[in-house]
Amino acid sequence: MAAALVFTLLYGAGNGLLTITRGTLPLVLFDHRTYGAFVGRLVAPGFLLSACAPVVYAAIMDAYGAAAALWLSVVVAALVFAASLALRLRFGPRVL
Repeated sequence: MAAALVFTLLYGAGNGLLTITRGTLPLVLFDHRTYGAFVGRLVAPGFLLSACAPVVYAAIMDAYGAAAALWLSVVVAALVFAASLALRLRFGPRVL
């Protein structure tokens, strides 16, 4: 019960930080006059994928089974990790 409570609190705190960061970081980094359009371009693909994901996963599970959906999740996670690594290598801190 204690672990579930800690998980719930940390998950909620992380989600809150993500929401705040997603809304304010572009405002700090980019011009305030183009903030709305820029944030819209940033969040639209994520919202679209979030809306389509249940339908896609249901279709995959119906056609190929739960294991295929799990493997799809593994592949997507690997792609996200590779993209994060590429960003880190491209824009990460430079050591002189």
